[in-house]
Amino acid sequence: MQNIEEAEQAAQVAAEKWLTQIDFANYDESWNLAAESFKAQVALDEWKESIKAVQEQFGIVLSRALLSKQFYTELPGAPDGEYVIMQ
Repeated sequence: MQNIEEAEQAAQVAAEKWLTQIDFANYDESWNLAAESFKAQVALDEWKESIKAVQEQFGIVLSRALLSKQFYTELPGAPDGEYVIMQ
């Protein structure tokens, strides 16, 4: 296991990469970068339709700021593992 700070930093880098794909409408790549548990729950076509609808409703992203990040090894309804929750 990485130390907590390394895990949080790695998660932040991954999240920023994922969000960049969405910001530039690279929906297929954003789905490919998602966790396997996400892909098992949300089909690619469903993801593309959903994210397009959200972007149409809210428009383009002008700015984004990380407010907090917290490392967990347990989350309700999820298998034990390493998780980082970001706001």
